[in-house]
Amino acid sequence: MIVDLAALASNARAWRAFTGGRRLYAVVKADAYGIGTARAVRALDEHVEGWCVTSLEEARAVRAGSRRRIICIATLPYAHLTQAAALGVEISVTALDEVRALMRIAGARGKRVRAQIAVRSVAGWIGVAPAHVGTLAAALAGSNGIETVEAWTHLSGERESPGQLSAFRAALAAVESAGLTLQGYHVASTAPALWLDDVPGAAVRIGIGLFGSTMGVETRPVPKLRQVLGVGAVADRADEIEPGVGVGYGSAYVTKPGDRLVTARFGYADGMPRSFVASQPTVCAQTRELTVVAMGMQFLTCVGDARVGERIEILGPSRTLDRVAQAAGVLPHELVLSFARSARLSGTLVDRAAGDGYTTCGDSR
Repeated sequence: MIVDLAALASNARAWRAFTGGRRLYAVVKADAYGIGTARAVRALDEHVEGWCVTSLEEARAVRAGSRRRIICIATLPYAHLTQAAALGVEISVTALDEVRALMRIAGARGKRVRAQIAVRSVAGWIGVAPAHVGTLAAALAGSNGIETVEAWTHLSGERESPGQLSAFRAALAAVESAGLTLQGYHVASTAPALWLDDVPGAAVRIGIGLFGSTMGVETRPVPKLRQVLGVGAVADRADEIEPGVGVGYGSAYVTKPGDRLVTARFGYADGMPRSFVASQPTVCAQTRELTVVAMGMQFLTCVGDARVGERIEILGPSRTLDRVAQAAGVLPHELVLSFARSARLSGTLVDRAAGDGYTTCGDSR
């Protein structure tokens, strides 16, 4: 798998322009969607105002390469709070016990701790219930040693977003009534930044969008968005097969007159869900399309025209992340993670940086 670092940086600029110059917080959870936090930070540090993480380990990895703001958008165990504060992480608070814990940490360090108020949108996600925001804000306003920077929430879906935004605005009013002054707030991740005609707040949290995904939202294209990942395979065999021969396990496809079968070294061992084959999607050999008819652990069988040794594009400029994810019936997030983890395990994750050509990643394993 090829990671185009120049495209990653270009996409950060594209999202900033698309969202009207709002501050861009890059979401690098799950080891930057599997590609490696260190390489994501190297590519993006000049183009973002901050980072969103979900754990102390992720915060450490970011801080090793960046001095920019780090916002934790998940609940941290109490045992990790002191170390997170030392890293300068803005810790999301949702309960009075957390406020008291941060006050103790600030007192022990003799230095202010930075925090954010997380407002719950749906059950099971991080956040204080909107009805309790006023009480939490009052505690933060009266605290010693806590600087509350922003408030935030997460929108769970386009249909639900109007109600969730209304509840969040009421929460902001409660914060103001409690006498707590915030520097701002943020509500939009990749998909909401596309749903909403006017994104509330002065910042956006973009994760999968940095890889070139628009989550299937086609009504508002993001100009100059590029595909970051490239996944290909090499054709091993190309055979004229007589009609009536079953292909793959269970003979899910039976050859037709004139079929030419091309087999490439690629399969679910490389991170592609087996569901990819069900819709008989196409892959690309230069400008020629091949129809995928079977896939095993290590081999992909297609109908079409390709020569032995020729590279077949499975994911790339002509086979976009959103298109391939839709064919596989998974979210683009899941596809990126699956490809990246498989590539790092096999040592086949490769960076492509402008002017540097291809560079094998020393830490790809």
